[in-house]
Amino acid sequence: MLAPIRQRVTTLAVVLAVVTGLRGCGPVDAGSAAGSDFAKFLASETDVVDVSIVATNVLPFAGSADATVTLSDVSDDRLRELMHLIGEYDAAQEKTLAKLPAIQVITGGFTLQVDNIRADNEQVLDLYFDLRATPNSAGGVVGRDSVRGNVASADHLIEAYDATGALLDDDTLFTAAELSAADSSGRFSVSGGVERIRRDATIDAFAIVSAAFDLAGATLTSDAFGLKLQRQADVAPATAFIESLPDVARLGLVTITSGLVTQSGEGDFTTVNAIIDQLGDVDGVIEIFVSPNSLWFMVESVAAAQGIDVLLADIPTAAGLKSLQYQIADDETTLLVEGTDPVDRALALAAAASLLADDFVTSVEFSGVDARVVVQNSTGIAEFAPLARAALVPGSTNWISAYDGGFFQLIFEATTPLTVLPPRFETDETDPAAAAAFVTAWNAASHG
Repeated sequence: MLAPIRQRVTTLAVVLAVVTGLRGCGPVDAGSAAGSDFAKFLASETDVVDVSIVATNVLPFAGSADATVTLSDVSDDRLRELMHLIGEYDAAQEKTLAKLPAIQVITGGFTLQVDNIRADNEQVLDLYFDLRATPNSAGGVVGRDSVRGNVASADHLIEAYDATGALLDDDTLFTAAELSAADSSGRFSVSGGVERIRRDATIDAFAIVSAAFDLAGATLTSDAFGLKLQRQADVAPATAFIESLPDVARLGLVTITSGLVTQSGEGDFTTVNAIIDQLGDVDGVIEIFVSPNSLWFMVESVAAAQGIDVLLADIPTAAGLKSLQYQIADDETTLLVEGTDPVDRALALAAAASLLADDFVTSVEFSGVDARVVVQNSTGIAEFAPLARAALVPGSTNWISAYDGGFFQLIFEATTPLTVLPPRFETDETDPAAAAAFVTAWNAASHG
């Protein structure tokens, strides 16, 4: 039986139908109405396990709806029947206010586009059956705008790409489709663009490099060549290796990182890559985000950040970065330290380590040596003052906040005695008694 319609998006195991683009007059919430009508149409169909609707009602009488249809394990004949059934429904809506111009179906790991023209649906199904039958197939996408073959591992990536391209050679329906292939993890992918050109230079370079280095991922497109390596130490030699290839100019934009590194932005990454190379493989690093003039380390602990920071202090080019950050986040605590001055970072990390050692602290964020600290509640704020006094950098500007049903916020300079600063916004409210208790405890600790 059909499950109740839900206003959410889910991940499907069997079939996904996407319905978009309702326009015109009719029900005020046109998107919701279109999705609801589509779900009711499928409600009596066997093999329909669930229909989930996500509707957008932009204006009165205008909106869109996405519909997710999950089927039980169905035969090829039943899939064909349902494809045509949905296509006929789509065609019938062309003369009504509830039009469904784009519908997709996912079955057995494949995403199939449904059309309101029966012959087009037959072509989609035929290509789907052929792709499914290719060796090492693990799913894919069949649509006018995108045709992709998926495989279980990167070892069969180029094989899937070539096999998919061969199936499209004599098929006019998919002339404008972008051809691509990807492994099931999504770490390795190759795309030929809408012209479906097989970039032999790119594919040959990928084969050569993958034989010489341990890869963690690759994104190969018609105008870019991107690799992720398992080891950071391999980035420099792999880059030099690729630059020495005769066809390197045909690879487009070349980006080489390790599996830890994610690059963003455009520009010269030489400096930041050199810094990472000098760091080598450091324990406690989860991921490194880089731009041409910034580094952002996601780390397991404050101790890991401190270990990296000691190494960075010995790399002169690190001082020239515009931004350098450390972040750790788990279910209970959050840390963010940002600054390019190594002395300030060392002070901030030492303060963060001291503050986060107390379970009363849930979050600390440093910009330079100035801190924002969030604690569990305002009732224990006076007992927290001595630790804050000992940890926070003298002369720094700090915010302490607590959210425990009410709101507590105190902005101050870490001086002796404490210098309380006015609220930044008139709407900021705090508990005067708690603030006074913190100040008193701070001053008493500072004199002790």
